[in-house]
Order: sequence, then structure tokens, then C-alpha cells
Amino acid sequence: MTAPLHPGWFAAATDPLVRVLVLHRPGTEPPALDPGATSVGVRPLVLEPPTDALPALREARVRAASLAAARGRPAVARVVHDLKRSADLRRAVTGGVDLVVSADPTLDAALDGVPAVLHGLPLVRSADVPALRTLLADLTRWAERLEAVVEAAGDPLAVADAELAPPPLAPVPGAPVALLVADLTRRLAGRSRTLGGRAARLGGRVLPADDASDLASGLAAQDAAADLVLEADPASTDLDRLGAVARGTLAAADAALEAGRGQVALALLSDALLLLFHRELHADAAGSPLVDAPERFLADLVASTTFRAVTTGGRGPLVRDRDPQERAPIAVVTGAYGTFHPEVVAALETVGGLEVEVVDLARRQTFSGKPLTADSLAALTLLRRWPAGPGVPDRERLRRTETDLLRDLAAVGHDRRAVFSDWADKSTAFLSHALAPGPRLSMRVHRVDAFDPWFVLTDWTRVSELVVVSPAFRDLARALLAVLGHDVPVRVVPSFGSIEGLARPKPPQARTRLGLIGWSRRPKDPLWAFDLLERCPGYTLVCVGAPPNGAAVPTVAGRAYHAEVDRRLAELGDRVEVIGWTDDVPAVLQGIGVILSTSRSEGCHRGLIEGAGSGAVPVVRDWPLLASRGGPHGLVDDAWVVTTVEQAAERLVAVTHPDTWPAAVTATAARAAELFDGSDADATYVEVVLGSAP
Repeated sequence: MTAPLHPGWFAAATDPLVRVLVLHRPGTEPPALDPGATSVGVRPLVLEPPTDALPALREARVRAASLAAARGRPAVARVVHDLKRSADLRRAVTGGVDLVVSADPTLDAALDGVPAVLHGLPLVRSADVPALRTLLADLTRWAERLEAVVEAAGDPLAVADAELAPPPLAPVPGAPVALLVADLTRRLAGRSRTLGGRAARLGGRVLPADDASDLASGLAAQDAAADLVLEADPASTDLDRLGAVARGTLAAADAALEAGRGQVALALLSDALLLLFHRELHADAAGSPLVDAPERFLADLVASTTFRAVTTGGRGPLVRDRDPQERAPIAVVTGAYGTFHPEVVAALETVGGLEVEVVDLARRQTFSGKPLTADSLAALTLLRRWPAGPGVPDRERLRRTETDLLRDLAAVGHDRRAVFSDWADKSTAFLSHALAPGPRLSMRVHRVDAFDPWFVLTDWTRVSELVVVSPAFRDLARALLAVLGHDVPVRVVPSFGSIEGLARPKPPQARTRLGLIGWSRRPKDPLWAFDLLERCPGYTLVCVGAPPNGAAVPTVAGRAYHAEVDRRLAELGDRVEVIGWTDDVPAVLQGIGVILSTSRSEGCHRGLIEGAGSGAVPVVRDWPLLASRGGPHGLVDDAWVVTTVEQAAERLVAVTHPDTWPAAVTATAARAAELFDGSDADATYVEVVLGSAP
């Protein structure tokens, strides 16, 4: 760490977002404030007269100054005197309070006379307490309405604005209304990012325009993320503007952290991360600033004090250190994105002769959700063991959180010789921070996980080796790690699967039948295949796998894309045959003469590999999202790769000429057997996991 941290920032990470001190005089009751569903914590403080005596001369001077500050009003002067002498007030306003509420007009007048005693904290005067009470009640009713909307589990894009919009929120002098609104929409986004983004946009409209407040509350970042969900063309997003919003949000997080407001800092960091790593910018797009210029795109994030505190601060892992035993079992941790770990388990057991235990962290409650939340970041800070300072944390909650985390992680970290974690997901990120020195930790990145915030939240100092499934992702992973300041060995181990038995004799009619295996998601880009089909009369297309379900896509652009897929399918008619998922892949591939890879990006395209293994001649798009990192080159034969639909049409016509196609089928099957021979993969996995050759 290069910047000092407020000693109580981690303790504050479990506090309410807004900590209110209600100041009242002896013999009076503090005004009742019900936080309701808001993240407001209320603490009363009675302004007791000081019990310690000052030297007579100094006491006289203090009283004289108090009378002057009270403009000659003795009753107010006595309160000013008590304010200036109160050690309890001084401790409160400098160690965990965000807002001060005055209980009566005399206190108002006294605080006006000596504003320095509040150390710059905003003040809600007694006359505004009813308005503050109304504000909290209005926010609570809104929160209850939002809860009902998300519980109804309807289409998040079809919910009426009136159901998501807050009621009119009258500003209360001194009250952080924008921060409270952003907190409710942030919590909603933890359940549904689309609903949360829409509510944030609507919430911002009822507040006075204030760019600084929008950044400091997180509303600006939430609104920018909502743009990516609700705009028809996210590819046209102004990245400079988006970067400025992220930069301002991170700066606000760092300012909150420096002031000891850990909960606010973590909330703002989560807003910035969810904006910077939005799927519409990367995983679902045809181009990505994270791929093409990661050092520029992530510069503000890696410079953030809050980000560094979460990922590298603290005293180290919670899990007790144990020396790994030579014959201790290996733990293979599953992932949240897909089930590819069995091939690693089989390699370790058959080639390595190792005892393997599969740990399904991704299915446990603590790690079951993929989305990032501020609570997830707070849990990471717990794993980093930041000391609880004078921020008055909820000790019971801290202990419960620690117990839950350790319960889930203990099964991985104890008595293991080594740990292999599949996917750079939430469970892997948590494990990297919790695993004590001793067991060797290696992990594998496939595709989508490289574009999620969990990748950058991983403690890479604890990872001994990273496996990726293609040369393009090796190049990208190295670039990302360099930006993060880490030099972790990265090894390519493609996930080929088996192509044995796929090369069957193809009937003559297969020559003009194109195959696309897996086409339900936008990154597969079936529209590119339709464009090719329209340029090449006389060919048909076989789409293997579940068809797209546009209604399940939570973004406007995604819905529009799938609506266009449906429209084009109707236009193409019987030129496109849709086959659902099948267990008899060899039979389907036998009737396909050309296998397509039309994707915007791929990790290791199993459908393409299986098709080529059957002898179907490949036409492979130069995956545009990864083009700057080599795309499919290095994984497949360069002769198979094309850049445009026009080039694809030329290759298609050339390789399917009746005189040359049979030979091309034979040559493709032979070349696939060379390229996709995974016989070395098993031994490589053992070497990666153990750190030495089997």
C-alpha cells in the first residue's frame, strides 16, 4: 500500500451507509427517526455538561468566547460552551458519523455559532427533522415496491417505469439523498441488474441535477451501466465519457476510504467495476477496450486506493497455514460458468495416479451468485483481515461472515497438496485470498471469465500458474496480468475433447450443407452465418443446439439481435434446418460438409473441432473480439481463417467444388487429427497442478 488508510475503514464496511448522530440536550428526548428499509444508522448522543474543570482564567475565556458566539444569548452560550468542551461529540464526529441532526432550536443556534465542532459534517436542523423523517419513509415505501417488483419475477424490460420510479423526494438540507437512492438501486441490481439500472436512471431524474453528487453517490456509474442495458447500440458508447464516469466514481470511493467511510467506498468500487466490466462492452461485443488496450482501460482502476485495499491490503489469509503432505489429495474446484473440470480430474487420476477430491464451491450459498456486489467486496476485505478500527462495527455480523466464509473455504485449503480451480469466477477469487501458503494453487480461464471483474479481484500473488485454452487468451491474460502488476506463468492447454470416431464417410449431399454447432447466444453470431448463406445460393445451413431465446436476454441490444435472428430465419425458410441438442453428434456431423465458426469470440471452439474431426471443411471467422490478440490463429490452420463474409463465400465455393470436396474432407480429417491431438494435455495438467512433470 502506498497511501495511508483510515484505521477504521474495514469496520465501517459493515456499518450502515449513512451514519446519523442525533444530538440532544439533557432532559430532552431525541427526535424519533425510523431508518425503515434505508441503510441509515441512527445513534443518539446527549450533550452532557463537561465534568472536568478548567483553570479559572481559561474557563472564563471559554465562557466569554461562547457568549460572543451565541451573540449575547446566555441559554445558547451555555450550549456553545458544552459543544466546545464535549469529548464525546469530538470522538463521534471524527470517528464514524456522516450526518448530524440537531434536536431543538437552541442547539441549532449554538451549532451555527461554532460550526467547527462538526468538523465539516452536514447538519440537519431541528426544523428539517420532519422532512428527514418523511424522506426516510418515502424511501422505505419505494424499497418495498422495488422488492415486490423483483419478487414478481417478470420481464425486467417490460416492467412499467411507474413501478420502478421513486416518489417525489423533497431535498432535505444536509441529507445525502442521492447516496440513499443509489444504495436502494444498487441493492436491487444485486437481484436484477436490468431492474437496478432502470431504477437508478429513474431515481436520478427526481433529484436535482448535480454531477458531483451523482458521482459521489454512485448514481452516475449506475446510470452509465443502465445505458449499456437500455440503448439499442451499445457499440456506439462514448468510451471517453464512460471512462470519465468510472474515474470519478473511483475517486469518490478513494475519498470515502480516506475519510473512514469503508461501506461507501466499497459500494462505489462495486459500481465502477460493474460498469467497467459490463458484458455489453466485452463478452457480448464484437470489440473490447479491455482486449485492445487494457493498460489504458484499467489505468484508473489499478491506481485506485480502494481497489488496492481490497485486493492487496490486510494481514494475509484467514485459513490456518499447514505444510502440504506429499501424498495429500488434490482439490479440483468447480466453476460457476460450465462443467469442464472432469477432464482435469481424469488426467490427474489416470496419468498422475493422484487422489482427487472435487469441491463444488460454485454451488454453495456464499459463492452461488456470479454478479459482483458491495457485500462481496466487504467479504474479500474480511479475507484480507483488515483490522477493525474505531468504526464501531457489528461484531456479531463480522463473526457470522467469517464463520460462513471459513466453512466454505476450509474444505479446499486444509490438508491439500495442491488446488486447481476452474474458471476465474467468484469462488476462485475468494479462494485466492483465503488459501494459506503451502498448497500450490493453479487455475484455468476459458473465455467469458476473462471479462468479468473476478479476474482482476483475484490475488494473483497466490496463483502459481494459469492455464488458458487458446493462444489468443494467453496473449490477453499476459496483458491483463501485466497491467495488474503480476508475472504469473501462463500456459496454453486447449480443451479439445475427443474427436475419435467422428470421421465417417459423408454422403454426396453433405457437400452443400453447412453446420453451425451452438448458436443460441449473441457471441456465436449466427447472423454472420445467415449473411454467408444469402451470398451463396444452393447451400443450406444446419444449426445444432438449442435455438436462441431472445425473451430471456436482459438488454435491449440483445433482444434486438435475437429478434433479427428470428426474422432472418423466417426469410431463409427451409434453407435453415434447426436441430436441438443431440447425443448422436457423429451422425449429425456425417451429414455436414462444411463446419462454420462465425463467433465474435471463442475460447476453444469445441463445435468447430468436432466438425473438423468429422472431415467437414472449416470456414472460420477471424473472431473479431480477439483479432488484436490473434483470434483463432495458433489454434486452427491459418488456411481455414477468413476475415469477411465475402472471403468466407470465396472459400466456401472453392472448398466445395464437386471435383475437390472429397479430397478436402479427407485432408481436413487428417489435419484435425494433427491439430487437435490432446494426448499431451493430461500430462500437462498434472505438471501444472503439481508444479513438476509426472
